[in-house]
Amino acid sequence: MNYNIAQPFFESAHTYPEKLALFADGERSSYRELLDAVARVAEWLGNDDEGLPKRVGILASRSTEACIGILAAAWVGAAYVPISLKQPELGVVGLLKCSGLSALIADRTGSQRLTPHVCEQAPARILAVRESVPANGSPNIVYFDDLLTPARIREPVVVGADAPAYILHTSGSTGVPKGVILSSGAISHLLNVMAEYYPLSPSDRTAETTDISFDLSVYNMFATWRAGASLHVIPPAGAMVPARFMQEHEITTWLSVPSIAGLMARVGMLKHNAFPSIRYTFFAGEPLLTR
Repeated sequence: MNYNIAQPFFESAHTYPEKLALFADGERSSYRELLDAVARVAEWLGNDDEGLPKRVGILASRSTEACIGILAAAWVGAAYVPISLKQPELGVVGLLKCSGLSALIADRTGSQRLTPHVCEQAPARILAVRESVPANGSPNIVYFDDLLTPARIREPVVVGADAPAYILHTSGSTGVPKGVILSSGAISHLLNVMAEYYPLSPSDRTAETTDISFDLSVYNMFATWRAGASLHVIPPAGAMVPARFMQEHEITTWLSVPSIAGLMARVGMLKHNAFPSIRYTFFAGEPLLTR
């Protein structure tokens, strides 16, 4: 059995190539378009003379490039390591020092953080968004728009249940941030259990409410793509008052932290008739409203 967390996305992309897979940064990507983008980055990650990378840093927030980088890292059998953009430069540098990365992928906002100080501690292989990189950025940087789609898109690498899928770092409020390794088998088990109780279908539309450095994002991404559904990334500015986004995108599944529940309750958003499209609403894993 292949426990690669990208495998279900690969299967959905072949089953529903023209269906919407991702809405982020104001842009829509079908499963075919997202697959092509992931294949380009996976090919770049695989072009390593020393072998496949084992850890890929994702210097990003909620974005198209973040989703592509996460899927591509998994594709080649690497663990992805989110690096929060909320960290100051010294915090980013510290995480780069201790993470043992083979490659670093940055989205538009993350690319702006690729200062000489950051690049000095970054791995030699960096992928970024061209127009966002500082003028004095590293000469080692490769850009998304330079990558070509491979002639043949290979399936995700086969990995076992114990293979690391991603590494999250603690906040560091009581000292140096510590990396916590989550296995591919653990994620597979979570998705299997949740699918039994709250099955998603290709018609579902899931809201992505958290940054990739928060592990609620893992369920949002991979449960959605496993079902052939669409992931709708809510802009950070809209996360506290999400009603318009939920209505415009006809969101059917919402997962977020409990503090958002309080705000939603105060404005009457948790009533059954507030959002006709909603089937499941969860706050930190607890079902609060279910149809």
